[in-house]
Amino acid sequence: MIFRKYGDYLYQKGDYDTAMQQYLRAVDNTEPSQVIRKYLDTQRIHNLIDYLEELHEHDKATADHTTLLLNCYAKLKDTEKLDAFIRQPGELKFDLDTAIAMCRQGGYFEQAAYLATKHGQNELVIDILIEDSKKYAEALQYIWRLQPEAAYPVLMKYARVLIEHCPTDATQLFIDYYTGQYKPKEDVPAVADIQPEVSGGAFQSLSALWTLPFRGRLDAGAVAPALTGLPEVSAVDEGVAIVPDYHKPPPRTAFSSFVDHPTEFIHFLEAMLQQSDVSRSEKVDLTTALFEMYLETANKCADQNEKERRQQRAKDLITTNDMNSRDAEPAIDISNVLLLSSLSKFSVGTTLIRERANLYPDILRSYTSAKDTAGTISALRKYGSKDLSLYPLALTYFASSEKIIEEPGVKEEVQICLQKIDQERLLAPLQVVKILSQGG
Repeated sequence: MIFRKYGDYLYQKGDYDTAMQQYLRAVDNTEPSQVIRKYLDTQRIHNLIDYLEELHEHDKATADHTTLLLNCYAKLKDTEKLDAFIRQPGELKFDLDTAIAMCRQGGYFEQAAYLATKHGQNELVIDILIEDSKKYAEALQYIWRLQPEAAYPVLMKYARVLIEHCPTDATQLFIDYYTGQYKPKEDVPAVADIQPEVSGGAFQSLSALWTLPFRGRLDAGAVAPALTGLPEVSAVDEGVAIVPDYHKPPPRTAFSSFVDHPTEFIHFLEAMLQQSDVSRSEKVDLTTALFEMYLETANKCADQNEKERRQQRAKDLITTNDMNSRDAEPAIDISNVLLLSSLSKFSVGTTLIRERANLYPDILRSYTSAKDTAGTISALRKYGSKDLSLYPLALTYFASSEKIIEEPGVKEEVQICLQKIDQERLLAPLQVVKILSQGG
């Protein structure tokens, strides 16, 4: 009380520096607001900083006091003091969330990331790296150093932005995780601490955070104990990290992450299909999605050879996924393949699917509706013996106009159709006459 009263006396006389020395001595029994109000003037900001620092040292500071102190540092651009404040050893003497928020608002992203990293707030670290610093590659590397259970939610949250800015590495991380081969990276050794630059007091670079030792392990297996040098994260056998055991998510959960990135999506799907433990339902999802992407990218190809190569891949998917067996259930969604082939004008796909489903009339109609006479003849010769109903359909098409019947080979096919219809009694004579008369 005496120190405070003496401080008030000195303050009234205008001796602000000496008065502050008395207020500092009375910090334990003085209402902070009584002193803070006196030193809010810009000219006395250094005195205010001294008092706020003392409040923190005596565990008397509130979140508002932390906010005010960080604002003072920012106003003076005193990065050295800001670094010293957030790097205090021992238990925190300030509100962590407030300090991180103020550092972010003030543009001190390295300091905000340091605090979040040191105290295991992984999602917040990544948010700072992506939203504030735009350090996408570093954010990806941070995720890659987390335990599987901690990596998955942040990977999914920021998947699209990571694939947008780091397509190759982000896709590989997805492949590793979804194939069960994910393991935290351990390629940078941890050091005792990060040192600020001598000149400016700022951290040398955001990447210096990669060597920050974690304060201590949180929930077992929940969070990586450090950004790098992770001896507690994963067992190590002769220098090789053992892949941790975790539950692989269903492949479909990753599909939306690859929107507008067909090349990366194809790479992911192809890698997933190479796994031996993919379930039937998952294989159907993967194969159908891959078929769609092949057709989509083929339609956008300016190079004809590349277009044909992608279409061939789409065809191979149909013919190799149990399509050669009439008894097997195909590992591809037949209805979707038929729809996608139709939308993409991929006649090979529609024909293959209809062929497998014995939809020979539909195959023939696809050629007749396109006025593809050569295709109609080919389909009739290929499938006529399997479905006799094709002969009346083909005859109807051939006789539909004088132009068609004059095309090469048509008259011969008409004779074949008439003979087959007569032999098998597929139509009454009057019906045949009616068909032949329609085109003059």
